[in-house]
Amino acid sequence: MLSKKSQTLIWLSLLAIGLLTMIILIYFQVGVRESSEFSAWVTQCKTSVESNARFRLFSWSFSEDIRCPIQDITIKENLDDKKGQNAAKKEISKYINTCGDIYRKGNLDLFTDENTYCAICAISGFEDKGKEIKDLIGEDIIFLHSISSDKVYGTIFIYAKGEQEIKEFRDNFEREKNLGRIAAYTGPYIFPEWNAAVLFAEYGKEDLDKIGCNATPVRG
Repeated sequence: MLSKKSQTLIWLSLLAIGLLTMIILIYFQVGVRESSEFSAWVTQCKTSVESNARFRLFSWSFSEDIRCPIQDITIKENLDDKKGQNAAKKEISKYINTCGDIYRKGNLDLFTDENTYCAICAISGFEDKGKEIKDLIGEDIIFLHSISSDKVYGTIFIYAKGEQEIKEFRDNFEREKNLGRIAAYTGPYIFPEWNAAVLFAEYGKEDLDKIGCNATPVRG
């Protein structure tokens, strides 16, 4: 017969195993839920963008009615170590690539009037303040400058339609890129009637004005 001490040790071991199992299950469920929510958002946005483009073939009315909710992202990694830095870079790259995919890399004729349109895919901030993220890499993404975790950044699809708008888009793009206010981008995607790009840039009304955003037609 087991002693009282042995029984206590067995009970504590079983309790520890049970708690560990619960933690693993909760972690797994949270991951599955976040993945499902992300996939649902992408599907909703892609469907709306593609429907908008198809509708333009039949009517120009209401052609700017795209529904794609802005994603509010908080990057929680510890930025003091390489693992946390890499995880943050991966998250940034994921949303830049996804934003480009949602808007079909600028291939679609989306908007009616000559203007410069901006669709905000995500707004990103950091929990770990006072840090710099350097040496960013990403597939088809050009990173130019380090990113400060004290700032808020937007992942923005910008679409300039019309001769004058395209010229202003290119001028603004080059200026803000050289000044470091655009931290990363993919594109630009160049077509005769419009130009487009996805930018990862400092986010705020003044920042949107500087990159030339005149219209934000996408709704949540």
